[in-house]
Amino acid sequence: MPLDLVPDDVQRAIVDAAVDLLDPAAGAAALRSRGDGPVRDAGVWEKAADQGWFGLALPEDAGGLGLGAGELALLHRELGRTLTAGPYLGTTVAATLFPSPELIGGRPVGVLIADGPSEVGPRVTGTFRTDDREDAAAWLALSPTGAAFVETAVTVEPTPDSMDPGARPARVVVDTAARYAEGPEAWTLATVLVAAHLAGLAQGSVAASVAHTAVREQFGRPIGSFQMVQQRCADMATRADAATQLTLLAALAREPQLAASALLVASDAAVTNARDDIQNHGGMGFTWEVDAHLRLRRAHGLRALLGDAADVRAAVLDGPAARAW
Repeated sequence: MPLDLVPDDVQRAIVDAAVDLLDPAAGAAALRSRGDGPVRDAGVWEKAADQGWFGLALPEDAGGLGLGAGELALLHRELGRTLTAGPYLGTTVAATLFPSPELIGGRPVGVLIADGPSEVGPRVTGTFRTDDREDAAAWLALSPTGAAFVETAVTVEPTPDSMDPGARPARVVVDTAARYAEGPEAWTLATVLVAAHLAGLAQGSVAASVAHTAVREQFGRPIGSFQMVQQRCADMATRADAATQLTLLAALAREPQLAASALLVASDAAVTNARDDIQNHGGMGFTWEVDAHLRLRRAHGLRALLGDAADVRAAVLDGPAARAW
């Protein structure tokens, strides 16, 4: 059956609402000014919850908006494009998997990924890593075979700061009973949303390069008029569009192998486009004031969030009957 990847009127309205909320919040500027402590913008978070972001994919009789993973992916692409930080991934997946008024209303949930011997099931034990140390009021332990909602951790020990100023890494020890959902659905949805965030980063790099090369002059002409710069910007746009389209396809299919493919393509697009954006900005691209390095840092952190690239490639090559990873 053919799939339509062109956003409809409802999906465009959702994106427009996200743009109206996130663009004025200036996520990149907030990253520079924020010291230690929480990374999420409380005002933006509250408005996102009021707009129903976290229950977007839930049926209306469960308190949601009755939409799907495709709409969630569009929202998370905008989070990436605007460099918005916060535990949006964990809260969205937790609310979708374990719907409750408090999660739909925006109780922040951090993501836990195994970092050593661990068990994720009706009882969660072991050591995990997170990037949501300062924002999480609860935890979602994710594994390829299931996900568990954890109310409390034994210890949350800060680890050296991430290269991404929007992350607050920690090592978390858990030993508790938990609400558990068996199956690859949570892992697949998380993979799609990470890919969407990366696709948004790639798109943000395109927009920054186009804006800069249109006004920056060399030899009395905008550098965007030079063929080599034009070609580089066109390649960036192609990568960003491919990442978005494959991510939307994975969101509609909700299939582990396709989600892994989207993560690979979006990771490459985000990292390569950020590098090209630095190149297009010349010497300015290496400075703190230009956002390009923020997108590169976020891209490197996100593409390693769910596992090594080699594991993701293996999941793609194993075929449709294979594991998540």
